[in-house]
Amino acid sequence: MKALSLTLLCAALLAGRARAASEPTVGLDARLETLAAAQLLTGEAVEGFTAPDIEYVRRARKAFARFKDHPAVRLTAALPAAFDYRQRSDAILRRGPSPALAPRLFTPDGLIGLAGGPAAFEAWMSALADFAREADVDRFVRENAAALDPGLADFQKDVARRGYMGKLERSAGTPFEGEYKVYPSAFHLRGSQVNVVVRLDEGGHLIQSVVGAETRGGRVDFRPEDFVATAGHEISHGLLDAASDLSRDRIQRGARAFPALPWNCYGDWLQCVKETVVRAHMLRLVESELGAAAARRHYEQEGPQKWPFLEPMVAKLRVYEKSRARWPDLYVYFPELLATLPDAEPEASTAAAAGSGPGPEWAFDETSPFATAGERAFALRALDRLLAGAPGDAALLRRRSAFRLLSGDAAGAEKDAGDALRAAPTDPAPLLARGLA
Repeated sequence: MKALSLTLLCAALLAGRARAASEPTVGLDARLETLAAAQLLTGEAVEGFTAPDIEYVRRARKAFARFKDHPAVRLTAALPAAFDYRQRSDAILRRGPSPALAPRLFTPDGLIGLAGGPAAFEAWMSALADFAREADVDRFVRENAAALDPGLADFQKDVARRGYMGKLERSAGTPFEGEYKVYPSAFHLRGSQVNVVVRLDEGGHLIQSVVGAETRGGRVDFRPEDFVATAGHEISHGLLDAASDLSRDRIQRGARAFPALPWNCYGDWLQCVKETVVRAHMLRLVESELGAAAARRHYEQEGPQKWPFLEPMVAKLRVYEKSRARWPDLYVYFPELLATLPDAEPEASTAAAAGSGPGPEWAFDETSPFATAGERAFALRALDRLLAGAPGDAALLRRRSAFRLLSGDAAGAEKDAGDALRAAPTDPAPLLARGLA
């Protein structure tokens, strides 16, 4: 009986955890090649698209020529120029596999609006799905991918050799939950990379990156060394964004620095901090892979004026790397990273609003943006690590209380609420949490 109970417990724990990641998978993607074929047949230019004179593109022209009057081609030609090729690629990567291209991942309203609105967007996607099926784009990709060698094969080998996922997981001290897919594309200009990071309902992330090419003398080069920074950046989002989302109270105390920045920094202070954290982690990977001079070049390209807290965070990461016995992972160390930001009490109006008491949606507000059971389980694992580094943090305790409450752990919610109340006796939220628990 005990053995059976243990088996069931392990199964339950595994069911609540997103699948651990393997190394990035690298290969052509039929959704992107469908988009490229339709664009190629329009004969028109769009920002971010290229059709180099190479064997693979010549084969595509020949294979798909008879579909030049297909509705997918006409609708692609009619898309607004403001909906450029990078954005079109972003949109199609949020659909399911080819040829169906069924809705799969959240698509921002902004992308749909650039395409002309929901009706125009769905008509275009439906036509692309018909094109993919009728032209058998999947078969074309399977049979012609080798025409991109040795460039494609060299890129695949380099990504496999470097082992990005393992290195970044060891650096962060935490597993990446989810999947990372990398799509080399001869139709995307070098430097016009597309990166889609989506939090999955079951927890963890799906990351997709499109890597453009450079062509010289009819040969394709996907510039493997250029991808080091991309891999470091995107994987770090999957590893570390949750730490920022869950530490937003502390991050918000530094928001007075936001108006002083020389640019809008994504229009949001929390997102600005997320981007600073992942850039710092990325720069450490660049230095370990390509050397200090390369890391410095990347830092200068990022812009020291745009990212005033980036260099101090990199310095903090160097300290962390030398003290792993003390700091087993970046979640435990996260308060040290945030110490590079300004720290001030909330504005009086904010404090007054907080003092008015939590509303009826308190628990859902506290657990935002983790909306599903799988996302909340993912966030709880992250909160456990954050609280290992800051065990008396009232905001984190209050937040974990809300997560536990929504997950049905009343005893855990009550304990966290009590601890939060002792740490911040004037905060009404823990009182509510304890009462609800």
